[in-house]
Amino acid sequence: MGERIKELRKFLGLTQQEFATRLGSVQNTITGYETGRRTPSNQVIALICREFGVSEEWLRTGEGEMLVAVTPDENFMGERIKELRKFLGLTQQEFAKRLGIKRNTIANYEVGRNDPIDAIVTLICREFGVSEEWLRTGEGEMIVPDEDLLTAFIEKVRAERKDSFKKRFVLNLAALDDFGWGMLERVMENMTKG
Repeated sequence: MGERIKELRKFLGLTQQEFATRLGSVQNTITGYETGRRTPSNQVIALICREFGVSEEWLRTGEGEMLVAVTPDENFMGERIKELRKFLGLTQQEFAKRLGIKRNTIANYEVGRNDPIDAIVTLICREFGVSEEWLRTGEGEMIVPDEDLLTAFIEKVRAERKDSFKKRFVLNLAALDDFGWGMLERVMENMTKG
């Protein structure tokens, strides 16, 4: 099987490190598979087949075609996380950093090794303005309309401690008159010119 893993990796034009990253693994593990020192588990075999569209029969026995036509699973949340991340133009590392979690956690979500817990789903939706319905089911629009984002932001700020910077800042904004808004706009324009 190691020979076929190596053949697949070279066919895809990936280094061992790139192949490992796509699987949420490390390069040494892939080296072990390719040299026959390690045998991939059934879970890893299924992951390779799903991630790269490979025939399990070919991977296990060498018979049949290497690649199979894969129809995306609508209920596979990892695909939507990957779609969102690419839409935002973020690497797995950048996406993970915004959420305060590790890069390989995102990789594991994207390849279907793990599903995010509810708290992470909520965090993704809040951080990136994503519809929870779309993230969980694939239905509806990916991005929440601005009005919904604003409402969610206001509710979040209302729940903050009374002395939090966010709450004080928003309350000060709410107290501005037209002159104050004009001044703030000029300050923002000057900041972005620099």
